[in-house]
Amino acid sequence: MKAVVIGASYGGMETIRKLLMNMPESFETPVIIVLHIGANTINTYLSQLNQKTNRKEKEAGEKEAIRRKTV
Repeated sequence: MKAVVIGASYGGMETIRKLLMNMPESFETPVIIVLHIGANTINTYLSQLNQKTNRKEKEAGEKEAIRRKTV
């Protein structure tokens, strides 16, 4: 399966948000994001993304399968 992979630190969070908000609903390729941010920040960030995008954003679990339309 093909996927889009993005890496960023705290400074790239706004750019990632804009990118995800502007992806067309028809874009089904999984998006994998590796963020170098504090552990306390991730849940708030994911909650904000889920409110503003047409995708399901979540923190990956160990050995979790990659799914279409999921970030």
